[in-house]
Amino acid sequence: MIKRNIMLLLFSFTLGFLSAQSLKSPNGELVLNFSVDAVGTPVYELHYKGKPVINPSKLGLELIGNSQEEFNSEIKNEKDHATSLYDGFQVV
Repeated sequence: MIKRNIMLLLFSFTLGFLSAQSLKSPNGELVLNFSVDAVGTPVYELHYKGKPVINPSKLGLELIGNSQEEFNSEIKNEKDHATSLYDGFQVV
């Protein structure tokens, strides 16, 4: 019973520490923090010499309409073929 309580306590502390990650530049001046907010949205922020450069911002894509077909149709209906990555390839 005591072992179980200790394990639950350690597990709960571990979850708190795993929810955020930080990356530092070699000289330590840039710090990039990744975390998950209370709603579950991934968030990042950037600090330079301890001062915020990028305030906490959501990480991800937001698609208008929430429909995969609408997103794909916008790509297929593109009229400017000069910038298309689908042109100029041949299947060998």
